[in-house]
Amino acid sequence: MSSSTVRPEDQDRLAEQDVARRLLDSSAKLSYDPATQVDWETPLDPDHHGASPEWSTLYGTAYWAELTEAQRKALTRQEAASVASTGIWFE
Repeated sequence: MSSSTVRPEDQDRLAEQDVARRLLDSSAKLSYDPATQVDWETPLDPDHHGASPEWSTLYGTAYWAELTEAQRKALTRQEAASVASTGIWFE
């Protein structure tokens, strides 16, 4: 009969460390540094919405119908920036 020199609680700790190491390695492979890997000098393309127009707070309203397409695109960009800003604030 063979006996293990590692106690069960130590085996659990080693297993947890293995999982943690694999998660950290995976995170390192799948992440990027936006400070260095995003070209922040490139201006936003005004021909694109900031988010799907259907997600706009005004979509389907009479006011939405009065907006030009350029105004709709600007509005969705502003709304997307606002949502991102709120998320960053909560972080």
